[in-house]
Amino acid sequence: MNEINIPYHLLIPFLISFLFSLLLILAYWKWRYKIKRKSLWLSLIVFFITYAFFVGIAFYDDISIQIKLNTFDLNHDGLFTGNEITKEQKIVFGKLINDTGRNMIVFFAIILSGISSIFTFVISNGYFYYLKLKQAEK
Repeated sequence: MNEINIPYHLLIPFLISFLFSLLLILAYWKWRYKIKRKSLWLSLIVFFITYAFFVGIAFYDDISIQIKLNTFDLNHDGLFTGNEITKEQKIVFGKLINDTGRNMIVFFAIILSGISSIFTFVISNGYFYYLKLKQAEK
């Protein structure tokens, strides 16, 4: 194993969600006093940040396993032969091959991010309602 294969199925969703979350944060910061549905904006920001977090961890994990597997290729020919095949190499190679969780995180992260954004929406909506009531008392 000489080269590191970049998992584009993880990199592209990570970059899109990261850039979209940055754009949402900048837009929220610029128009924070004019926005009427702040809890919706906050929940969208939390959704994209959480999604980028989960997919970014999977991307990092995939790259780090490939780097660790490359350390076992002693003669740098891209194949594992003879003394290169050890118990540790088999374990690391198994982690690289059995990657269902890392590949499916693109879909599972939507569910996890959706749950976290729903919690954020409910809590922030309650908080802004509380602030409105508190301001009406004055």
